[in-house]
Amino acid sequence: MARGGSSSNMERSRTSHPCQGHQKKKSKSVSKEVFVEEPHPPSLSP
Repeated sequence: MARGGSSSNMERSRTSHPCQGHQKKKSKSVSKEVFVEEPHPPSLSP
């Protein structure tokens, strides 16, 4: 049973992996929003 729980935990960690990537993308979006304030956003957004 302990092994089954471990497997479930691993699967949850895998689901967390993509979740972290999504959060990282959100951080970039916020950075882009701050960049949008500058007149250099179009250069960074090809």
